Amino acid sequence: MFRRTTENLPTDPHYPADLNALGFKVNESGQIVKNDTSGEHFDFYHTSSERANEVRKEAVHTCARKEVIERMGELGVKELFLHGEKYERTKPKDRYVVILATELKELVGKKDVIVIVNESKQDLGMWAYRQLMREPGIDGGSAVGMIKKLQDWGEPSTEEVSFRVTVLWSCQLILSIQP
Repeated sequence: MFRRTTENLPTDPHYPADLNALGFKVNESGQIVKNDTSGEHFDFYHTSSERANEVRKEAVHTCARKEVIERMGELGVKELFLHGEKYERTKPKDRYVVILATELKELVGKKDVIVIVNESKQDLGMWAYRQLMREPGIDGGSAVGMIKKLQDWGEPSTEEVSFRVTVLWSCQLILSIQP
């Protein structure tokens, strides 16, 4: 039986989690497309190496998650880090679970709070990367589009939204407060 030692393995490919460095951008429609004039969408089969393609895809997904979190923040739904019995907006050093939520002071005064629970195989606030990377774009492939539509349902007479939103992440079902 043959086995490869670690010094005989090929080096693991590295792609930076930066859309520009990867050759992509977010266009005006909210789609992730190539920087060149072709406007082509993300192509998974970039090379013949399955590992390189997977690492590159994860780098693009990291960029997409950052973009979605940033856009959700602009809409008033920001990251909230839960650890133990505490919660805060800054990332703690201890173990934590992250959710997206409207500011607590805004949640208290509202009669309606919408709680969105993703499927256990989805990332926080993401519906489907295939939609996010293609025609529907960031609005269609993530919770950003839903938040925009919900905000359009605000009370027209007061120009204020009558509800607030919390997005839970069911991938993180278990939280141990032990470090």
